[in-house]
Amino acid sequence: MRKLIEGIVEFREKMLPHYAKQFSKLALAQTPDALFITCSDSRVVPDLLVSTHPGDLFTMRNVGNLIPPATAEGVSTGDVSEASAIEYAVLVLKVANIVVCGHSECGAMKAVYTRKAKLQTPNLDRWLKHANDAALRLKHEGPLDGRLKPHDQLSQLNVLVQLEHLMTYP
Repeated sequence: MRKLIEGIVEFREKMLPHYAKQFSKLALAQTPDALFITCSDSRVVPDLLVSTHPGDLFTMRNVGNLIPPATAEGVSTGDVSEASAIEYAVLVLKVANIVVCGHSECGAMKAVYTRKAKLQTPNLDRWLKHANDAALRLKHEGPLDGRLKPHDQLSQLNVLVQLEHLMTYP
């Protein structure tokens, strides 16, 4: 916790003056270019990876960069948090692009690939079921890049499956 507090103080003292004008403008409205959906893995830092600034991305992060598909009525079959972020980004913020960003060495994909049930993580187990279609594709259709580790192959296919899930929303 000390590291976080020191980071806040350092930001306020050293970085905030450089961004003050931009933050003043952003306080009134935001117009991000994209909805960036990615994993909550601490090694994935969206703004750093794509060299963006405050206000450029509307970011949604969750374990495994998963998007539960929608029903025919447009209602999420999973947690409504993801569906709400998608609706807000598209309908209110009018983002021009949606990016689903997977990554290598993803713990969620390792768990889906090995199919090890974690009795102490019933919510995580239920959540990871949204990647099962990707695991089935890997098993039946094979990898996009056979040179990668199996869980990284799954990560690639998972991005494609999540894009398909995304397209189920009106």
